[in-house]
Amino acid sequence: YMLRGRRQVVESTLVVTLGSVLGCMLSYWVGRLALDLAAEFINARPDLAVTLEGARTRIDAYGAFAVGLSMLSPVPVQLSSFAAGAAQIPFALFVVAALIGRLMRYGAMGVLIFIFGQRVLWAWARLPVWLRQLVLLGVLVLFAVMMGWAIYLVAGGPSA
Repeated sequence: YMLRGRRQVVESTLVVTLGSVLGCMLSYWVGRLALDLAAEFINARPDLAVTLEGARTRIDAYGAFAVGLSMLSPVPVQLSSFAAGAAQIPFALFVVAALIGRLMRYGAMGVLIFIFGQRVLWAWARLPVWLRQLVLLGVLVLFAVMMGWAIYLVAGGPSA
């Protein structure tokens, strides 16, 4: 839809951003409620309580700024939003951070599509099939590596 014309790029960017933020808000409240429901279970298991406390410390240290950055990263925003709810980051602050982060992410994509979209489609269509498949495989591998790294960092990184 975005490649049908420049006007659709702006509309699509705004619709995708708002839809993403609404999904983030839902994940936030699920995280908030889930933590309340699971608190007794978590507190009964010292290993989980220590892990949760470490996550809360990191979230408390970086708060909404971390939420905003996570909206730009390859970490699924549902996880970031769930964690923000579980950490009880103030809802209004969360929404502002999510909106800014998502708008920056989708806005950047929209600008790139606005400027280069037709040229990229033209060039992509002229690549040999094997090269297109190789590029797609490379993107998938890069995504898997980035997800693994993000999970590693969220889990606390290397032990000291």
